[in-house]
Amino acid sequence: MKPTPADQKETNLNGKIKLAKDNYGIRFKDEEFKMSSTGNPMIVLTSEFVYPESFTAPDGSKVNIAGVELRKHYIVLRVKDKETGEIDAKKSQDAFNRYCDLRKALGIPVDEQEGIDIENPPKVFKGLVADAICDGEEYVQRKEPTPEQRSKGQLGDIIKDSNGNEIKSYSPVIVSILGAGNTSLAGAPKAY
Repeated sequence: MKPTPADQKETNLNGKIKLAKDNYGIRFKDEEFKMSSTGNPMIVLTSEFVYPESFTAPDGSKVNIAGVELRKHYIVLRVKDKETGEIDAKKSQDAFNRYCDLRKALGIPVDEQEGIDIENPPKVFKGLVADAICDGEEYVQRKEPTPEQRSKGQLGDIIKDSNGNEIKSYSPVIVSILGAGNTSLAGAPKAY
């Protein structure tokens, strides 16, 4: 037998493969409202790739991405000052404006008279398709923290290979949501 040439190989996106930074079609699979660890209300979006179905890796192999989940995307609606714990009015307004801009870019109306209750925002993203710039974010693999490291809030030691090199992995992330996506390519409902 002979090995398959690189330009004929096919694999699924995984932690060993860096996603090529580009414009992708994503679908919001789930939407959850929760409070952050610092007490800020936020929306957490779970999304998956819908188009293109694959990309070509630098070695010429085909990497399938359709249906692969991206790292969760967080939309903060209000911001507290880290030192005082009080609501930062300017940062909160900026965060809320970004949320409203995202809704408008996806074709979801925002009633400027009524406003939106940030303690109980409506779920409006689930099922929508968007165009987004996505990338593969690199991170270093780490051991579980020791009890001492954990008590100090530290991360575990870096895992290295037999040559002393750090072992790196990749996670697909949303860099920027551009607007409503092409639903004919995704087979999903169109934004409002």
